[in-house]
Amino acid sequence: MYNVPTYQEINPAVFSCVTFPFLFAMMYGDYGHGFFFFCVGLTMVILAPKYEGVASLEFVFKLRYIVLMMGMFSMYNGLLYNEFFAIPNDWFGSCYNIQDDKLSFEAGTAMGLTVGTYQLKNPGEHCTYAFGFDPVWWLSNQQLVMTNSVKMKMAVIMATFHMSMGMINKGLNAIFFGKWLVLFFEVFTGLMVFWGLIGWLVFLVIYKWMMYPVNAYAGNDPLDTATYMPKEFAKLNMSPSLINTMTSLTVSLG
Repeated sequence: MYNVPTYQEINPAVFSCVTFPFLFAMMYGDYGHGFFFFCVGLTMVILAPKYEGVASLEFVFKLRYIVLMMGMFSMYNGLLYNEFFAIPNDWFGSCYNIQDDKLSFEAGTAMGLTVGTYQLKNPGEHCTYAFGFDPVWWLSNQQLVMTNSVKMKMAVIMATFHMSMGMINKGLNAIFFGKWLVLFFEVFTGLMVFWGLIGWLVFLVIYKWMMYPVNAYAGNDPLDTATYMPKEFAKLNMSPSLINTMTSLTVSLG
C-alpha cells in the first residue's frame, strides 16, 4: 500500500508513531503488563540526556517514546479488556450480584443439572458496565468467545483506518506530483474495492454494537451457567451473523 517516502512526499511515520503503539496495545491489552512497559519507557526518557552521545545505546534510546506510548496504550486497552495480569477487577461495580446464589431455571432442573445465572442487581433496569468488560464475564463459559470477538472486531476497525490512511496519503502524493493514472487506477479503484468489502464489514460491526447492546449477548443455552437468562431478564441476541451477512449470495424469491 505504501513504500519508503521520497523527497517531498508525505511521510507516514508521523501517523504511524501513534497508530503502531495503539495496534500493539490492542494485542497486548493488560494494564499490569502495560504498566511495566510504561515504567521502562519513562525510565528511558529520564535517562536519555545522561547517556546522550553513547554510540552503543543510541539506537535503544531512540525507541524511548515508542515504548512509553506502547505502555500508555496497553494500560488503556487493558482497562477496556478489564485485565490485570489476566485477572479482572470490579472497578465500577458489576451489574450482577455475584455474592448471592445463582438462579436456577426449569430447563436445567428438568435435566437434573445445576444451571442458572447470577442475578442482576436491578432486574428491572438495563445495566451496562461503566467502562470496559463487566468482570462477571470471566465467570462465563462464553468469556473467551465474547472477548475474542470484540478484540477481533476492534482490530479490523483499526486496521481499516490504518490502511485507508496509507492509501489516502498515496492519493495526495499522486495529486501533488501529477500522477493521474496512479490516482484514478490505483488509489480510487483500491479504495472502492477496499471500502466496498472491508468498509462494509466495519459498518456492520459498528451498527451491530449500536443496535444490540452487550446485555443482548445473553445466550439461550441452558448449559451456559453464566449467560443463560429468561426473556424477562435480558433479551436474546437476535442480531444476524456478520460472516453470513458478508458471504451470503442467496436471494429470497418467496
